[in-house]
Amino acid sequence: MTVGEPVVAVLVGITVLREQLRADGAEWALIAVLVVVMVTATVALARSAAVASPQPVPAGRSA
Repeated sequence: MTVGEPVVAVLVGITVLREQLRADGAEWALIAVLVVVMVTATVALARSAAVASPQPVPAGRSA
């Protein structure tokens, strides 16, 4: 599973399935906070995965 799959799922739900989000007042504030948390967690996960993956050694050089 990639990081982009949930984004694609939301876009498909909105465009193809015509799904809607109905919220009022404080619910929009909660949604905004949760989106910020989700984006922050996704960026942190992507960065940790990038750091953990080994870098290829260029041809002709030893590790």
